[in-house]
Amino acid sequence: MHTKGLLVVLMILVLVSSAAAAELEGRTSVGVRFPFFMPVFNGSDFTYINGNHQPFMMGWNIGLDVRHWHSNRLALGATFNYLTTYDDTTSLDNSGKDLNDSDHALAKLTGLAFGLEAQWYYVPEWRLQPYLLGGLGLERWTVESQVTDDSYNSTDLSFKIGTGLVFPINEKFSIDAQVKLTTDFINLSEDFPEGFYGPATWEDYSDRPFHGYVEPSIGLLYFFGGEPDTDGDGVADSKDQCPDTPQDVKVDDAGCPIDTDKDGVADYLDKCPDTPAGVKVDAAGCPLDSDGDGVADYQDDCPNTPAGTNVDAKGCAPDADRDGVPDQFDKCPDTPQGTPVDEAGCPKDSDGDGVLDNDDRCPGTPGGIQVDSTGCPLVKKITEKISLNIKYATNSYEPDNASKARLDSIAERIFAYPETRVEIRGFTDSRGAEAANQTLSENRANGVMQYLLSKGVPQNQMTARGYGEDPKYFVGDNNTEAGRAANRRVEIESVQ
Repeated sequence: MHTKGLLVVLMILVLVSSAAAAELEGRTSVGVRFPFFMPVFNGSDFTYINGNHQPFMMGWNIGLDVRHWHSNRLALGATFNYLTTYDDTTSLDNSGKDLNDSDHALAKLTGLAFGLEAQWYYVPEWRLQPYLLGGLGLERWTVESQVTDDSYNSTDLSFKIGTGLVFPINEKFSIDAQVKLTTDFINLSEDFPEGFYGPATWEDYSDRPFHGYVEPSIGLLYFFGGEPDTDGDGVADSKDQCPDTPQDVKVDDAGCPIDTDKDGVADYLDKCPDTPAGVKVDAAGCPLDSDGDGVADYQDDCPNTPAGTNVDAKGCAPDADRDGVPDQFDKCPDTPQGTPVDEAGCPKDSDGDGVLDNDDRCPGTPGGIQVDSTGCPLVKKITEKISLNIKYATNSYEPDNASKARLDSIAERIFAYPETRVEIRGFTDSRGAEAANQTLSENRANGVMQYLLSKGVPQNQMTARGYGEDPKYFVGDNNTEAGRAANRRVEIESVQ
């Protein structure tokens, strides 16, 4: 019943305790504790009065302790306890399970216990802080007869072990639940006469009714000293490099939230806490996935996959024909390897002449030009000098109809080969003024170029130049009509 009650008290303390782990280094506490101590018996064969029994009952325990924390893990302290109980001469079994009662008592037991203890707090970052303890003690026992008023004493050295749990209430107060076992191991003095309480003196522990005791107790600790810890993370403000840490967040020795995977995102915010070292992460601590394909950048062999593309474990889209277009979007999935393809994964025909690029020997053929099976124009490239004797109408530089028909075929030959550059040259005979003839030759050359432009020949493929009546370009005798007619001409010749 008493054990159940103690457990209920402990559960209530857990529920009401709301403070975070405190900074204890350098602090000191003074505490008062109660309520029980339980003698540890040799067994049920202690012979006294009317039979074999375990004489002393569970008694009261009132104590004081002082502790000083040398670090958040280690505290050293001193204790003083007053212990008292009675025996029960009617009990032949285990008196230790019954609470202190003097109704059937032959003797009263009291003890003054002094102790020096070390306590080790093995998870100081927790809000509820468990600890282990060990130490040495000095016990002064007095047994007082309830019949004759005689009393005798025994003084012993003891060792102490135990465990406990500290429940912070606020910065100043904590509850301390503790269970401690004390065992006497050296008798320093005793004055018990034989037969006073037991068959012999109390020098030998085997002749005593008990040789140790257990203390289940609850303590109230008051703290003072030390340094303030404003954010309650267990690190003093003077050492806290992250003074605004949210409550209940685990921190390191510098008071900063723990970042186990060292990705720059604290564990309490990190949705991907096991990110490999050196991997770039987002605000949630997860590896970046720049192309949004579901494969993190550090594992993605194809980091620029278009949105919506199905990818494999390496972040690459399946591409069976290896043409650079994922199978998901490839309308020509069996393209021979090495064949240039368009965005749909089909072989390219860049110039639109009906011959695929990988078969096209003339890949830049302009649109509308008829080509052969190799993708080259059916019309021949201009390699010869072309001479035109154009009949012009009066005051006109527009070629006559017969010349236009020939110029149409010439325009196709120039246009079909974009790399071709031609010069259009105008010439006159020797009649008339030289300056007038120069202007006339230029106008006739420009007239031909304008006609070719109207047929779609690009400007950058042509230049026009007049040579007038320069004798070195004459091809006929200017003294005859036939010779003069031959000299009045326009020539077209490839210069590239």
